[in-house]
Amino acid sequence: MIRFTDFVAVARATPADARALGLAATAAVAAQARGTSASLVLVADAAAFARPGALKGMDPGPPFRPLPELVDELRASGGQVCVSAVCLVKEDIAPDRVAEGMTIITIDEMVDLLMRAKGTLQLT
Repeated sequence: MIRFTDFVAVARATPADARALGLAATAAVAAQARGTSASLVLVADAAAFARPGALKGMDPGPPFRPLPELVDELRASGGQVCVSAVCLVKEDIAPDRVAEGMTIITIDEMVDLLMRAKGTLQLT
């Protein structure tokens, strides 16, 4: 179930180029560290990262930390990782093939999440 947060970072990144996801995850972790609730939302090609184990070994390089580390820290600090339901369809990923701990959200929920946030970072 979706939780509304004060900060939302939206990333569209391919597995071949994870820098946008690295920046979005880093920003979400930074927001959580400041006491601001945060969400990381995977859209478009980034939906491929919702598969179990898809983040393993993904390192966007300095100055970012490896993606599994960032996502784990975000979740451990109370943040959430969401993936667009329509983007899962486009990437041919069935909902039951999404990694544990990821929240699947509809377009309506994504709009609500963005509209209720106090701040957003949207990377393409």
